[in-house]
Amino acid sequence: MTVIASKSIGGAVQRNRSKRRLRGALQEVADRISPGNDLVFVVRKPLLDAPFLQIVAAVQEVLSRANVYEQEND
Repeated sequence: MTVIASKSIGGAVQRNRSKRRLRGALQEVADRISPGNDLVFVVRKPLLDAPFLQIVAAVQEVLSRANVYEQEND
């Protein structure tokens, strides 16, 4: 997986922080991502202020739409 943040996010500190937050969210759901896929994530500015659980939920939704996320079977 690749995480990209352009200069429109802000300075280096904001870009690195946003990428770390997205990578953290991806680690939360990594065990449910179907193998054999190349994924690229582009960070957007609202990620800087979003609560972490909201980021995780957004990642799950995006991966589900792409049909590479295996839902829980409770």
